[in-house]
Formats: sequence, C-alpha cells, structure tokens
Amino acid sequence: MLCLRRCRLMADASDKQAVIAQAAEWAAMIDADDMSENERAECEAWCAAEPGHREVLERMLRFHDRVNQVGAVEKTALRKVLDQRATARRVGGATFLALCLAVSGWLLLRQHPIDAPAIVYHTERGEQRVVELDDGSRLTIDTDGLIDVTMTTDRRQVHLRKGQVFAEVRKDASLPFVITTQDGSATALGTAFAVRQTEAASVVTVTQSRVRVCPGGAPQTDTRCLTLSPGQRASMTPEAVSRLPDIDPELALLWTEGWLEADDQDVAAVLSELGRYSARPIRFDAEQLAGRRVTGSYPLTDIDRALEGLARTANLDVRKADNDIVIVPR
Repeated sequence: MLCLRRCRLMADASDKQAVIAQAAEWAAMIDADDMSENERAECEAWCAAEPGHREVLERMLRFHDRVNQVGAVEKTALRKVLDQRATARRVGGATFLALCLAVSGWLLLRQHPIDAPAIVYHTERGEQRVVELDDGSRLTIDTDGLIDVTMTTDRRQVHLRKGQVFAEVRKDASLPFVITTQDGSATALGTAFAVRQTEAASVVTVTQSRVRVCPGGAPQTDTRCLTLSPGQRASMTPEAVSRLPDIDPELALLWTEGWLEADDQDVAAVLSELGRYSARPIRFDAEQLAGRRVTGSYPLTDIDRALEGLARTANLDVRKADNDIVIVPR
C-alpha cells in the first residue's frame, strides 16, 4: 500500500512538472508575440483540456511587469536556469524577456505548487448543493450558483463567480481559507460564513467566529479591511468594505434549509428573491407594489406555494403561464 501511494505521488509530481513546463513555453511565446494561428489554436486547446491549465498559464503571464524590472544579477541567474532547463521544443523568436518570464513563472510555481486544478461546482435555478471538501470543510451552494475550488499546499480558496455560498470551515491555521469574488476577499479566522455575489457588490455574513473582509486584491493589513463577528454583515466592492445592519445568524442561514424569512419586508424584494429559485421568470411592476410590506416564511423548494401565501398576505393576483408568472396588485 505504501509503495502504491508513493508511486501515485511520483506520478502526480511528474504531471505537475509537465504542466508547468508546457505553460512556460506558451507564456514565452505569447509574451514574445511569436505564435502562428495553429500554435494559438494548440494553446487554446491545451488551456481547455484541464481546468488547471489556464490558471497556471495566467499566473505565469502575470509576471510580465515584474520581469521587466529585474537587474543584471537576476538576469544572469535566469540565464543559468534557462541553460539547465532548456526544452526540446523551439520557442520561435522569443525575446530574453519572454524567456525570463517563463523561468520566473516556473520558479514561483516551484515555491507555490499547484496541488490540484480548480474544481468547478454549479447549481441550476431552484437547486441547492452541499459539497464536502478534502480538508473536511463543507460548502452549501445556493440556487443558480457557480464556484471554483482550489486546494494548494498553502491555501484553500473558493472563487464565487455567481450566486451565494455558505462555508463551514475546518480550522487549520497553516492553511488560510479564503472566498474571493470580483469585489474582494473574505478570509476565515476559523468560522462559518456566507458570501453572496450581486450586481452591485458582494455581501459577507458571519454566523460563527470571525472573518476578515478586504476590498479588491488588498492584503489583510490594508486599513480598508474589516473584521466581522457573528451576526455582522458587510458589503464589499473593489474599492471599499462597508458595514451593513446586523442580522440574527439563525435567520441568515434559513436559505440553507429551504426557507425565505421576511420581516416587514418590501413585497418587490421578496418577489425578487423568490424569482432566483423559480424555474419560470416572475414578472411584476415594482412601482405598482410600492408600499406593500409582508412578514412571513416562504418555502424556496415550492415556489407555487410560496406565491400563494404571499398573494394572500399582500393582496396580489398570481397569473401563471407556460413561460412566466405575472404578479399584479388586486
């Protein structure tokens, strides 16, 4: 058994090195602008072959600006590495800068190896999904959601591209657990918390322990970052993090149990939320419903029943068709 495990580890390491080597060649050719149409097609096919390929290539290409600034001593060192690790494949008319780029990317990836390619999880409209990660953490993905999960030797990262995710994090001080969005990052300090991506911003809600929320790509030491405690929420944009009104942690998690709780809430807002779970679009005129507010619990797994209850409470008509549901005031 031990021998088999070692063989697998050696095979995995060999595969990673092959990915890094191939990405280095593509990076050099792209940076030197020395690719034929066929080579561009080959590169795109290689990126599409495995989820982790494009990530490795993009990480290498991000070294362009850094390599531009290296001095003579660094360039000499890079030349030596190039001589030692020259590949059999000819790299067109790549400039020395492009070769430095490839080697710099290779060196970084040796320091921070890719332990596994990003794994993509998604949910359909009206679906919720629970994912158990290898480290023991647990993710609940809300309706119409999309996330990428990357586990490396020094970081556990979930990138939320769409929807909402709730994370129950297994504590490990040596492996930070981070949820990122287009607006910034939320780093667990041993905790359970939810992150939701909206058109305007990302919303972070903490239900246990603490979370450090930072805008854009800011480090945790940035003065714009905020540390949230249970029941606290924040809105995150690429420029800033702003506190939102506190919420009961139990109410914040009702969606994971299939319920929407409205407490003196605007009817249009409730309809918008129910629409996220409905197979058919829910259409309404927010101006016609202005001033109508409701309090109640609505099942997210039975939208028809939820709308019937809402209609009784808010005095609405629900008109169902094959392609949509129209809500009008009585």
